[in-house]
Amino acid sequence: MKDKNSIELFESFEKKIEKFKNKPTKYHFRIEDRIVRQAYNSIFPFFIYLIISLFINGVGYLIFNLSTNKADNAALVAIICLFITVASRSYTINHLLFHTLGNLFKNYLLDQLANKIGFLHKLMAVSTLIWAVIHYKLIDSSNLLENMFLLILTFLTIIIVTAFAVFRRKHHNFFENIHRYLGHTTIVILVLYFMMINHYEGLSLIQTITKPHFILLIFIVMMLVAPWMSIKKIYPKLIHASEHLIAIQLKGAPSFGTYTKITLANGQFHPFGDSMFDFNDIRNRTLYITPSGDRTTKVVNETNKDNFLLKECTVRKDRFYGFMYQHARYSNILIIATGGGIAPVIPCLILNNHTTINLLWIGKSQAKVFGKKQLKSLKKSIEDKDIRFHIIDTKEQEFKKFTNKHYVSLALKAHKHYNPEAVFIMSNQSLTIDMIHAFNEKGVRTYGATFDS
Repeated sequence: MKDKNSIELFESFEKKIEKFKNKPTKYHFRIEDRIVRQAYNSIFPFFIYLIISLFINGVGYLIFNLSTNKADNAALVAIICLFITVASRSYTINHLLFHTLGNLFKNYLLDQLANKIGFLHKLMAVSTLIWAVIHYKLIDSSNLLENMFLLILTFLTIIIVTAFAVFRRKHHNFFENIHRYLGHTTIVILVLYFMMINHYEGLSLIQTITKPHFILLIFIVMMLVAPWMSIKKIYPKLIHASEHLIAIQLKGAPSFGTYTKITLANGQFHPFGDSMFDFNDIRNRTLYITPSGDRTTKVVNETNKDNFLLKECTVRKDRFYGFMYQHARYSNILIIATGGGIAPVIPCLILNNHTTINLLWIGKSQAKVFGKKQLKSLKKSIEDKDIRFHIIDTKEQEFKKFTNKHYVSLALKAHKHYNPEAVFIMSNQSLTIDMIHAFNEKGVRTYGATFDS
């Protein structure tokens, strides 16, 4: 229940926003280059995962020197690294870090490791390539096998290079296709190569399948196949459509901090944060889709032409956890959301009854895009909760000249005003990086998704 102090805090910050509109200030970063800022934001998790990967490679070096068959040993270490690469992106590890260990320890540093596990994924992928190259240099077999493994090395190199952020930002759809199709193809060729090289070396089938190499390969294949075992066909219901946003309804209780993967018109899976449309409906969840990329833009545009492309699609049963899941560990937080970033925030507002939430929603014509009736319904649903909901419409004349530095400055004023325990950023990459860096400079616990996630 909102008390008098909560209402006064809200009203006084509304006045500060009005004052800021007329006399805005910019935040001056100590580090001007955004790429450097992003690297600085992730120093702690990067070094922790670097230490872990160095330890794994150190153990791998010991394995490499266990026997005289160094080519076989190098292959085993490469497969161990590949196993960890794949496992780091699995639902089991995601659930363990975010839900099990996260709720048990409720530690900010552990949260950062969970959010930045992408570093482990990348470091172990590079380790896989290095040990695979060592194996290639040491193998003494037929030209067919050498060429087959050279193909594996080529595919691994392409997968790793296209995963760099500078490439992903410009060609994200291409990156996803490479990661999925070329990645799966590489695993198939690797299994065939393993069976053939052991046959070439005179090992029986029993000897081959009882080697640790084969057992690890089986687990890798299982981790890649498992998500596809829980796929089911669904028929989403279109419940809202505007020029810059559509909302579809799926069966399944809404939850905060989780996301659902569904196939878009081209058959590719795409993750969307679980949200709500009917704020009293606890049996169905809503996915909001905005035109933020080639695939989603096509879906939104075609829907507005009365051609709803998602009448039939498939969904993965397991819902992964994202950083917004961690907001419930605090009693008082600040959320900065922009545009469609409000979607995964809505369940936090509706379903979490113990956290005081201070929200700045920055976007263009929110009432028009989201729907005046819907926005009114949302406000009514949270009116008795300790939630201070500020809407900043960037279509207003005063905001048209604002840059990221202005919004960062305003966000810092909100932090000073509300004094939250942590800040959560649900925005695009550039503003997320800028916000995280500014709050980190102030020593504030800050959460947000980047390409390191």
